[in-house]
Amino acid sequence: MSKSYGAQYQYKKKAIATLDQTPTVNVWYTVLDTTKNVKVLYLALQQIHTEAGNEDVNMRLTIDGVSVTAAADLTLADSTPAYAYLSPLADALILGTTLYNAAYTAPLEAHSIKVEVRQTTAVGTAPKIYGYVQYEAKEIV
Repeated sequence: MSKSYGAQYQYKKKAIATLDQTPTVNVWYTVLDTTKNVKVLYLALQQIHTEAGNEDVNMRLTIDGVSVTAAADLTLADSTPAYAYLSPLADALILGTTLYNAAYTAPLEAHSIKVEVRQTTAVGTAPKIYGYVQYEAKEIV
């Protein structure tokens, strides 16, 4: 019979990290900031406003100290969700309104991950910006 030495770890599901913020234009708001050996499954944001027209938003990931931002702001209609993932072809963050299939992308694993969102157009009437991160953290079992 063999003996096991040292701690054993596995990823455990965490509550969704969320942000509910009345935004100021071009200010980054943190949705998740952790150094707990994390695995990110989904990244999403949503912008709510009451005036006509659309608003521009963006997302930034800092992965083990390296920041990646979507190359262009995404224009969203009121209440439209947006999703983000790392590009398989370049060191870039893809931000769009189509929910991607997680089976076709690898989860993002790192020691530390920070997820931030911002609104980049003028803030109108009763705006809100929401951020969501589905993630797991490595823990001793």
